[in-house]
Amino acid sequence: MMLDSTMMVYDTNTSGYVPKWQLEECAEGKDRYYQIHYFNDRKMKYRIAAESDRYINAHLRYLMDFHPQRITEYLNNGTLYLYMKRLGRKAHQVVDDQVEAWQETDREYRLAKENGDFQQEVGLLYNLIARA
Repeated sequence: MMLDSTMMVYDTNTSGYVPKWQLEECAEGKDRYYQIHYFNDRKMKYRIAAESDRYINAHLRYLMDFHPQRITEYLNNGTLYLYMKRLGRKAHQVVDDQVEAWQETDREYRLAKENGDFQQEVGLLYNLIARA
C-alpha cells in the first residue's frame, strides 16, 4: 500500500508532477514495515528517507487503522519523517530506562555481574531487552 502527499513537484524525466512524499507499506514474509520516500528535486528520483522499526510499525499501523487523517496530514506537511524519528527516539528511551531499572533489581542479573559470568550476564541482558 502506498500513500502519496498532496504536495507535488515537477519531474523532468516524466514531464509531469509527482508527489513529494510517499509512505509505503512493505512486507517480507510475516513482517511488515514502512518506508518514507522523498522525491529529490536535483536527482529527479525518489530516495528512502526513513524506515520504521518495530515500535514505529505498531504506531503507524494504529494511525492507519484509527486515525488515517493524522497520518495524511503529517505526510502532506512533510513532517511524517520527523514524527517517526521523534517517536522512535522516545520509544527507545523508554525501553532503555526500563532495562536499566530491571538491571538494578533483577537478582539473577546482579549475581551474574558480581560473579563475573559474562555469558550469563549478556544472556540475561538480552532477555531483559526482549521483555521491555
